[in-house]
Amino acid sequence: FTGVSQSPERDVDLLRSTGSSYPDAISQRYTDLPADTPPRLETFSSQLTRDADNPYDTAMAIQDWLRTEKTYSLQASAQSEHIADTFVFEMEAGYCEYFATAMTAMLRTQDIPARYVVGYSTGESVGENRFQVRAMNAHAWVEVYFQDFGWIKFDPTPGNSRLETQEAALQRSNPGADYDVREPG
Repeated sequence: FTGVSQSPERDVDLLRSTGSSYPDAISQRYTDLPADTPPRLETFSSQLTRDADNPYDTAMAIQDWLRTEKTYSLQASAQSEHIADTFVFEMEAGYCEYFATAMTAMLRTQDIPARYVVGYSTGESVGENRFQVRAMNAHAWVEVYFQDFGWIKFDPTPGNSRLETQEAALQRSNPGADYDVREPG
């Protein structure tokens, strides 16, 4: 497949200056949580982000907490009616779906529109503006809505651990292969 991608410029100062007045359709759909979401998730998220005075800093506080307090592992297999709550309070490790689900729910408890996104990471650079994307590059992340900007990507999954896991998988199937991946996160 051939594709073209573009990333919006991420001007932190402008993102910090946006307000929290969202279009009704965005707010209603992307801040919604199940009615039986355990209240401790909102309480914890509020405490974690208490020093953040704008949606961008709130998102960064949650992303940074997940990246530093949870470990990346493909061996996670917890199931729950409220997996975001389970991941935050009962699990030490998980893979990208756990990280993205938790961040999405945590942001929504703070009335910040967030959506869970699945797709592929950039893959391996194999030439100028050319990348090889394999099945192991499947990934989940979060997009947060910012007034006047739209949806901006955040990735709470610890990047180094994920990339090391991908490289090990490639080495098992193709010993001696180089895996030259440089991506944010």
